[in-house]
Amino acid sequence: MDKDKIWQAQLAALREIEVNLASLAKVTKETQNRIRDRGLEHNHSQNHDCYQYAMLVWKNSLRLAELKKLEMELKGYDTLGRKIKQEGD
Repeated sequence: MDKDKIWQAQLAALREIEVNLASLAKVTKETQNRIRDRGLEHNHSQNHDCYQYAMLVWKNSLRLAELKKLEMELKGYDTLGRKIKQEGD
C-alpha cells in the first residue's frame, strides 16, 4: 500500500466521522427535545439511531488509528514517533 492510498483512506475515514458526528448530534438533539416536550408520554426506541452513529464514529476513529500506525511504519517510525533502527545502524 503506498502513502497516497493511505492518505486517501485517512481522508475518507475523517469525512465519515464528520458525517456521523453531525447525524449523532441531530438525533441527540431530537431525543432531548422529545424528552423535554413529552417525557414519559413518548414511546422511546430500543433501537435508537444514537447507537448506530456512535458506533460508526468509534469504528472510523479506530480505522484512523490503524491507518496512522501503518503510515508511521511506512515512514520508518514506531508508534511513539521514534525512528526505527535498521540493521547495521
